[in-house]
Amino acid sequence: MNLKPILFLVFGLICFSCSEDKVSTEQMELMGAWELLRFENESSDELLLPSAQDAIISLVFQNNDFNGKTGRNSYFGKYSVVPSELTLMEFTITEVAETAWGQKYLDAINESYSRNTQNYLLDFSVESDTLTLYYMDSKKMTFVKV
Repeated sequence: MNLKPILFLVFGLICFSCSEDKVSTEQMELMGAWELLRFENESSDELLLPSAQDAIISLVFQNNDFNGKTGRNSYFGKYSVVPSELTLMEFTITEVAETAWGQKYLDAINESYSRNTQNYLLDFSVESDTLTLYYMDSKKMTFVKV
């Protein structure tokens, strides 16, 4: 009896059953912790930076989950990426009165909400240790990797 075909079948099943979910290049670029540096409106040349008293706003991507903190709230959910587009799903946040800086961030996220998909859709780019999230027509948030 020739055992080669059976061994190949068993080996193939073991290899496929042990494989992990593949992570896209875009998802690998996003993974890790980020801190918000500034808001920009390219059409009006408006630039908004945090004051010394403003709390750090963080955004962390892990596998298919994200989480973060504003000045007073924590948030989390699921995300997916396709080239240059970030989709935030199941966005959940605590509801404590927010600082002005934190509210600006939440407003920016809310401006990316799509009623059609019921998700938050943001274009993005990653260059070195800088993440830029684009929302509306000419607005963007810039983060630095920490």
